[in-house]
Amino acid sequence: MARTPLKTPEQIFNVYVLQSENVRYLSQVKANQLRELNNCIRDKDTFALKAKTTMFALLYSAWSESQFVQIQNTPNAFHPREIEDIQAETRAHGIVAGWKLLVDIAFSKVGDINKNSDLQKRHESILNKVKEIIEKESIIRNKIAHGQWINALNRKQSDESPVTEKMEDLDYVQINRSFNIHKLLAVIIRDLVQSPKNGFHRNYWKDTQKLIDYSEQTKDYSVETKLSLLENRPNNWFSKKTREVFKPDFA
Repeated sequence: MARTPLKTPEQIFNVYVLQSENVRYLSQVKANQLRELNNCIRDKDTFALKAKTTMFALLYSAWSESQFVQIQNTPNAFHPREIEDIQAETRAHGIVAGWKLLVDIAFSKVGDINKNSDLQKRHESILNKVKEIIEKESIIRNKIAHGQWINALNRKQSDESPVTEKMEDLDYVQINRSFNIHKLLAVIIRDLVQSPKNGFHRNYWKDTQKLIDYSEQTKDYSVETKLSLLENRPNNWFSKKTREVFKPDFA
């Protein structure tokens, strides 16, 4: 089978620009959906909350994949053959395998992880985060994309899948946490692919600590904690937009 023609540097740059616009737009959609979800718990609209949470999970996977393609096509980061290899791995084995190969290739530009224990630990830490925030969501995303919003089916579509329980436990506050962890991880990966010899070493520990701190501080966040915050919000607060104090409708 003939191999896919490789992209030129100009094509790589063009894809990066196009995909960057996609990422920005999806980030705007995310902010909009988050406001709507907050309104759902404020209004105690459980049906809308469940439906919009499912859509929020799908949005997270779409945004994550969009950023994945954006990072692949970062100008002067990967050779055209490496980009094609990452895409082929993704098509054959899924998004998590694609991310793993991207990270593996990027680390090969830093040094030999088999001869450097520090690099080996960094490599393992990044892959663990990729698995944590992408693998679980990708499994759920596949079910949602195939219309299995309440009852997930197994691969043969002969019975219910254990994924149903995970879908029942979807929590938009935790999905939003995944968005934010993903962003923090992307900062590290961008340094890795853009500046493997300088920026990655200079910023790694500082950025990793931000990721660790945020992950620890938000691990117990949930819809319940969000609702508690909203219920305890003062009846009156200052509007930055109008510079006036106003009383919300739900108070």
